[in-house]
Amino acid sequence: MQTFFSIIIPTYNRSNLISRTLDSILKQEFSDYEVLIIDDGSTDNTEEIIQPYLNGKIKYYKKNNEERAAARNFGTKLANGKYINWFDSDDIMLENHLSEAFKYISENQDRFFFHLSYRIENSNEEFLNNLKFKSGTVNHILYKGNFLSCNGIFLLKEIAIKNPFNEIRELSASEDYELWLRLASNYKLYHLNIETSIIVQHDERSVLTMRSLNQLETRFLTFIELIRANKNIVNL
Repeated sequence: MQTFFSIIIPTYNRSNLISRTLDSILKQEFSDYEVLIIDDGSTDNTEEIIQPYLNGKIKYYKKNNEERAAARNFGTKLANGKYINWFDSDDIMLENHLSEAFKYISENQDRFFFHLSYRIENSNEEFLNNLKFKSGTVNHILYKGNFLSCNGIFLLKEIAIKNPFNEIRELSASEDYELWLRLASNYKLYHLNIETSIIVQHDERSVLTMRSLNQLETRFLTFIELIRANKNIVNL
């Protein structure tokens, strides 16, 4: 039987953080979901840490390291849910995350691609910031910058399968923004201004730990090249 939500968690060497993420998922008000943990070649004790969580609802897959885009695509292909939700292994899911998404879908049958709001906290659970966008379509402002979080995105699985993350390794850390723009050029993107997750800002966060200026430059140039080559995005 198909579940309603598939929560796909790509992870790499997050054994010290992923338990808190999984604990937050287990507190969900809405229970019709599955969790697919996609270990992208971790070299720490991630597999040992997540063993107590594994059951018919929470599954674990380990693969060779290919970066987060490939891990998310891997999980999407295995998913059984009607809707996909990609969730980072170092962030927190509030108890209303899935219930608010289900309510929104139930009340709006044409919402195939939407985003729920979030706040940002530090490792000590101190508030840093939150997203200040009104509810409604946001296609027309997405080009100004990526204010979306993977955690808050919900996408119909059949659309996700047809529109995978770009797995070019040099794009990593901007692969999500490239996909949101690609999707927004073909589908309405709705934002619901209700906080349902927490982004935890910590020193090990991968988007903050680029190894070199050259790596950062290559990432941005790769992103720009892909965007310019897509006429639908250019005309967004």
